[in-house]
Amino acid sequence: MSNSFSTPLRVGAVVLGVIALVAVGLVVAYGPGEGRWVQGALGASPTKSASPEPSPTDSPTMAEASEPSPAGSPSPSTAAQIKAKNIADAKASLREYYAATADVANNAYRNWEDKLGPFWGTRSSWQAMTTVYERNRQDGIHTEGAARVVAMTASQYEPYTPGSEEVILEACIDFGAVKTFDNENRIVPRDASVPTRYYFTYALRHQGLGSKWTLISEERDQERTC
Repeated sequence: MSNSFSTPLRVGAVVLGVIALVAVGLVVAYGPGEGRWVQGALGASPTKSASPEPSPTDSPTMAEASEPSPAGSPSPSTAAQIKAKNIADAKASLREYYAATADVANNAYRNWEDKLGPFWGTRSSWQAMTTVYERNRQDGIHTEGAARVVAMTASQYEPYTPGSEEVILEACIDFGAVKTFDNENRIVPRDASVPTRYYFTYALRHQGLGSKWTLISEERDQERTC
């Protein structure tokens, strides 16, 4: 895979322009041209979904299910074992990202640079986030609760360069438990047209030996509820 975002792995440009990432890794921003509060990859939701929620799961693809589990093999040696471990590590990194974002949002986005910067693997993807995070800090926005990663599947996996890999994760994220507040501690109503649970597509890259899995793109699909 080349390092260009034009390959099939780059499932679209980073969709973060005006999104509300306020949950477990999200923040709040204004909707395009309307001044609405919207929910996004870093989205928020002040009300809880009335529908019953399934327990969080990591649903494997058929390819993943056919591979041996890295459990019990601290030093995977076969290609299948290495792939399975890498996918598991990428999923763990995405969960850590949402947990860190929730912590930052719950604390009015203080120190967001130090806490969230390490999760993004390219300059362009990180720059897309800075305006949103900084606006929330300056505006005194804060949240309660955290978004929940309900399920994840790996839809693509391949080498980026020798010694590093990239994976595409389809993740169902639930923002139902998140409440957003303004600088006077008044609850910010969420956009009722945006579901509390829907899918995101994340591209993550392992930057080589000794590094961690980082996000290189994010795409949300509000039409694809879960």
